[in-house]
Amino acid sequence: MKLIQLLTLLSISAALLTTCGSPSRNSSAPKFDSATSIALDATVTDGIMLTTSPNYNLDEQIKDQLFFTIGFINNWGGVADLAQRVVTIKSIDLIPGSTTLSKVTYDAKFHVSWLRQYRVPSSIVAPVPARGDYQGLQSFYEKYQGNCVEDRHELSPANFWYYIRPLMRSCPLAQRSGNEELTYLLSLNMAVSSTNTSGKFPEYAKIWEDHKLVATIIFGKNVSGGSDNDYGVSEYNDMYQQLLSNFGNPTETNVNLRNGQYPGTQNPDVRLVFQTNQGTVDVNILLVDSISSTSTEWRKHFSDRTLNSDFVSYNGHAGLGANVRTIGRLGKFKPNQFQLYYLNGCDTYAYLGYELSEGRRLVNPESQPSRYLDLITNSMPSPFGSMASSTMSILTSLYEQKYTYRQILSMVNSGQNPNVSGEEDNRWPQPF
Repeated sequence: MKLIQLLTLLSISAALLTTCGSPSRNSSAPKFDSATSIALDATVTDGIMLTTSPNYNLDEQIKDQLFFTIGFINNWGGVADLAQRVVTIKSIDLIPGSTTLSKVTYDAKFHVSWLRQYRVPSSIVAPVPARGDYQGLQSFYEKYQGNCVEDRHELSPANFWYYIRPLMRSCPLAQRSGNEELTYLLSLNMAVSSTNTSGKFPEYAKIWEDHKLVATIIFGKNVSGGSDNDYGVSEYNDMYQQLLSNFGNPTETNVNLRNGQYPGTQNPDVRLVFQTNQGTVDVNILLVDSISSTSTEWRKHFSDRTLNSDFVSYNGHAGLGANVRTIGRLGKFKPNQFQLYYLNGCDTYAYLGYELSEGRRLVNPESQPSRYLDLITNSMPSPFGSMASSTMSILTSLYEQKYTYRQILSMVNSGQNPNVSGEEDNRWPQPF
């Protein structure tokens, strides 16, 4: 039976009111600034999801349905922030004539990063799976995976939401007729968000209050186990060379490399200390196969290092959010330590959870986490070929102490549409 026919049979009730998802633990929503994008408020009113498992983790099922808006909004160079979503379940009704299929009606709110060059629509309609249970998602994948994706890299039912491009000419979903049995047309109301900010700087004085700029920078390989010709290794080597080009010969290092020699896979942990007119620049660059495969010893080193780092950067695969959340769970934090994190992977704005902000809350319970933490993420995929240069642009900006965040982000690869959050309470050049 087609979805449009099913909906005419469903009774409307408000038997259950539940708020779920991951509502912000801050008293205010995360702010947003970008050289290329603006933040929009997206709302879903009376959204519908069908399921054969109405008693099993409905928030996850709704999230799995909403995640398909990521691939859809990527068509316009933007992405939804579903880690901060708030979902309210309004009703659960068994479909008349069925003993297994239920309709869940819900409202949802989340933010969307939207390219400035495009007109802000009052609403968009995204074709998403009608069902949020396993079989529904599997059937949706089997029907559309052949004609609705451009990049089939490791394509699977688990990541189809990331790769799907419903507006492709070859994709039946481009017609958006609403008559597809497996598809639901999800209406998103859109409005410019009050979370947008401008004119904010990093807390330069706080970063340099000890006369040091301490940075810990990770590069993940493109392919776990890759050799020196791996894209991630090349960017790691490029970062090493750019550090020497910008700051000169180090006064202290843990490696013995000849002029023109790169660290490569033989030297996955390089520390360089430079004495400059501004003060000490202490940089540790780290190369990993993947964050998920790092050893206990490596994680301890990284955690100890982050305790005193002003700038922490991860460059590599987002792992559909897994690597981003892992970075958030690692690290040690101390009171009154201001830090800038740069999570330089694909669509990292969509995946960021609460791990980093909760770490700050624990050591600075009297303040909002944003007081001591700013975050740069991406709305679109980050190409390996620009990871070192983008990271270096941010590091040198922290060194030069003169650019706003919007100016800094204009120096980063524009195709990845980077943005910053947490900067709204920054005061520089006023005292911290």
